[in-house]
Amino acid sequence: MLILKLTNIATITLDTTLQNLFMTAFFASVGFTASFKVLKSGGIKVAMFLGLAILLVISQDIVGASLAKLFDLNPLLGLCTGSISMIGGHGTAGSFGPLLEEMGVSGATTVSFASATFGLVMGSFIGGFVAKGLIDNYKLNDNSIPLSDFHEDNQAVLCQKRLMKGSAFLFLSMGIGSVISGFIQDTGLTFPSYIGAMIAAAVIRNFCD
Repeated sequence: MLILKLTNIATITLDTTLQNLFMTAFFASVGFTASFKVLKSGGIKVAMFLGLAILLVISQDIVGASLAKLFDLNPLLGLCTGSISMIGGHGTAGSFGPLLEEMGVSGATTVSFASATFGLVMGSFIGGFVAKGLIDNYKLNDNSIPLSDFHEDNQAVLCQKRLMKGSAFLFLSMGIGSVISGFIQDTGLTFPSYIGAMIAAAVIRNFCD
């Protein structure tokens, strides 16, 4: 795409008609991964990890805004290189970028996506070596998990039931989430539209499943 654009051969434009719909569906599925039982079983270590993650989020925004101001740029543009992209990834970048541009921050979407891409590449590159070192040092490889003794037919039926159940919960959380997002926006707070679906999915996962 870059070569085609630079050589003036062609410019590819993406149709974003269904972007919000699929982003809401994606982040609703993320909400289903939130398990209070898992958090509770983790004990103090999970609480410490949560505290460190929150500290990291705040630190990224402080550093990003401070550097932007140092280079005489809009501090909000610094947020695009902070937790919006580093923690939120491309999905959050695609949501907050246009919002910041509506607030007058030129190039917010481009900077957010570029930062998210950089974070993804560097995180994978660095994290891969760190994770492998930890796995090898602490011998975390576990090959003792037995394979499933389900027959292929039983697996197919089980997958079909899970697919239908999962799809129903997904659409339900998206519908309820739209109401929650509307309520949040009425309070004057600025959040991406998918936040409501994520919250609804987390509640359904932990209290209704």
